[in-house]
Amino acid sequence: MDEKMDIIDEIVKRTDATYKEAKEAYEKSDEDLLNAIIYLEEKKGKKTHSDDDVLEELKKLVKEVNASKIIVKKDEETIINLPITAGAIGLVLAPLLSIGGLTVAMLSKYEVIIIAKDGTKYNLNKKFEDSIKKYSDS
Repeated sequence: MDEKMDIIDEIVKRTDATYKEAKEAYEKSDEDLLNAIIYLEEKKGKKTHSDDDVLEELKKLVKEVNASKIIVKKDEETIINLPITAGAIGLVLAPLLSIGGLTVAMLSKYEVIIIAKDGTKYNLNKKFEDSIKKYSDS
């Protein structure tokens, strides 16, 4: 029993799986450690966007470009056009709602644009996709 637990611990450590997922993978792979890890990697597939990822990317971009506005568009129609201060206040007062809204907007093919004080436009969707690709390639 201890040996099996050690192997499941190793699977959890290497894959970030839950103990239940690790046990299931281990049993489905005929109790082979390497095959269990491969099974979990294939099962998890591509990483999804998390709210924390969106928040970090937004903070980084706002800081980098000294942003003045946040614009959300769908098919070239402007849905939201907020000064950065209003967006920041919303983020402080309702962080989960703000982050969740941004995540849903990005996943629903809305375009999120940050406008710098010098007028330069930064597409948050593109920047976020590039950073996700960078993490998944490494």
